[in-house]
Amino acid sequence: MKHGNKMYSFKICENEVERIASRELRFEVFCVEKGWIDPSQFPNSQEFDEFDDYAKHIIALNEKGDVIGTARVIMPSAAGLPIEKLLLEDQLDPSETVEVSRLAVREDARGNESVVFFGVTRLMWKYVSTQPINYWAASVDVPLYNRLERLGMPFIEVAEPTFYVGSESVPFVADFHKTEDVLFGAFVNRVMSRMGGGQDDTLRSANSA
Repeated sequence: MKHGNKMYSFKICENEVERIASRELRFEVFCVEKGWIDPSQFPNSQEFDEFDDYAKHIIALNEKGDVIGTARVIMPSAAGLPIEKLLLEDQLDPSETVEVSRLAVREDARGNESVVFFGVTRLMWKYVSTQPINYWAASVDVPLYNRLERLGMPFIEVAEPTFYVGSESVPFVADFHKTEDVLFGAFVNRVMSRMGGGQDDTLRSANSA
């Protein structure tokens, strides 16, 4: 499954080569650049955790075919979801909830990070819409949460903001089906149509673990 246009393309990783490229970008951003995760845990320079085997991984590629963005959506499984560790009580049904995480944008692509963010998220949405899922969850840093909320994302906070993988983050769930109007609405369509035509600071913090 691949979507895109003249500058960026977005696809679900279909083979180990693409998954390695995703993990290498995560290592570059979260371990080397940000210092949020100890790089010594990953001698092969590929950041990963126990949830990767239960996730669909999305990558964004530039015109040269280089991976400049990535994210994952963790599907229901016996492993559960990372966000469950932050909840004080059972506030979601993990059998009908997915979790978005490990969003990373390469440093030299951040002038167009909104395009990358919405591109990977829209493709994620299209995939998840084919599954029996009613909710998606995430823990995103406060600035990104506030910007998305202003766009009309139907967030429900499920825990107090907490320091999570390098930044103060807000754990939330959202009715999956109600997010369609935002992700495929007029504003996001305008962002996508610009395709990097100059500095874009709509989402100035588009790296979230």
